[in-house]
Amino acid sequence: MPFEAATSPRNSSFRKVARLAIDKKTRIREALLEKRRLFVTSTTPNL
Repeated sequence: MPFEAATSPRNSSFRKVARLAIDKKTRIREALLEKRRLFVTSTTPNL
């Protein structure tokens, strides 16, 4: 699961990047929207 990967010690660098992104709320919003788009586009054909 993506959440487990984000909390795993291996992706500590990812967590650091996430910290920087948290400071830029606009970037986080855009990233979430993009992830939603990719998630919908990648899962819809499978249904």
